[in-house]
Amino acid sequence: VTDEVLKVIHDSAKQFAEIATATQSEKLKERAETLDELARTLSVPTTAQKAASAGSAPTQPSRAPTAAQAPIRIEDDTPLEDIYAERVVSASRIAESPLDAPNSVTVVTAQDIRLTGLTNIADLLRRVAGLEVMTLTGGTTEISVRGLNQRMSNKVLVLVNGRSVYLDFLGTTLWSMLPVAVEEIERIEIIRGPASALYGADAFTGVINILLREPAKGQSHIVGSAGEGNSLRSTALFTGHNGNLSYRFGSGYGEADRYSLSIDPTRVDVAPTDIDPNRAYRSQWFNSELSLNLKNGYAIRAGTAVQNGEFSFLASGRLRNLYAKDSVFAQTHANLSTPIGLTLRTFWNFFRTDIKSPESAPGAISLDTKDIDSQVVDAEIEYNRGFELIVPHALSFGAGFRYKSIKW
Repeated sequence: VTDEVLKVIHDSAKQFAEIATATQSEKLKERAETLDELARTLSVPTTAQKAASAGSAPTQPSRAPTAAQAPIRIEDDTPLEDIYAERVVSASRIAESPLDAPNSVTVVTAQDIRLTGLTNIADLLRRVAGLEVMTLTGGTTEISVRGLNQRMSNKVLVLVNGRSVYLDFLGTTLWSMLPVAVEEIERIEIIRGPASALYGADAFTGVINILLREPAKGQSHIVGSAGEGNSLRSTALFTGHNGNLSYRFGSGYGEADRYSLSIDPTRVDVAPTDIDPNRAYRSQWFNSELSLNLKNGYAIRAGTAVQNGEFSFLASGRLRNLYAKDSVFAQTHANLSTPIGLTLRTFWNFFRTDIKSPESAPGAISLDTKDIDSQVVDAEIEYNRGFELIVPHALSFGAGFRYKSIKW
């Protein structure tokens, strides 16, 4: 392949990209990416060409190396040997190879999720070595790292795109409350080991960071399923872009029955309630995220997510079998990133619910709790920069403030 041919392919890719931007055509965009990848692959010299340039003929005919066998070069002096290398961000809050991370890190990728066919995040995490997943009522799952599991496990910090969904006042994560579908997940990064130096005391034994797809990435889709135990699940995801504005909107519904009844509804020593004794959980949720790329490398990202429903759970102590009614969890966030490595981000968590006990005796003092209200406001500023000093270095520092309130 001559330089003239490569130049023609490069020019064609550029023209397709410009037309795709002007017409918002995904097919033309894919065509431009295909041509660009073809030009990069053809620019890698084959074994025969290398031998010819060295003045000797190869003993056997050889094929051009594939992308997995040879480095790809976009420009003459820009090797990309690690273009397919995996990167994690949870271990040090900067992108790095899992081999360089200071913690034991496992990554569950979008491809792993598709190949399993699983539709529950907790079931996906059962595949991770070192995690202990305990499902209690069909609506409650507790996850711990390397043991230390219990009802309302309180030693693992759970994040969605780096934002905490851990209920501080309760000391646990309500997995059935997460307004996230597995189809939206780009990957899940799991840190097995203490991470409190970066994330605070809640990350006592580890961190689970659920990273969603970027707005405009992937395809829009609608998914529905039904099964035994009155289990229903539906998800709708819409994603796209308009110029510099990218968006992603998702919504879903799910419900399922308990594995077994904890109390016979015909017992006369148990006070009647309005709780459905069969239902383990019922949930409907909505999330959205917008990303605006400004000039000179500035970008703004904002979004909100809301979940509403009810679920059963097993608490610690003598209050074992409880039910959350009319629960609402909401998270709103905003980020500003700059080309100099400075990032500003903030989020607000809101949680409200009523708690009822289906096991109270007639005439006993009610243990029901109404209008539990928890709010968390978090603001952070962070600076990340890489530089060369004999070997590559990464500098990262920042500060944060968190306000938490709880009342009932």
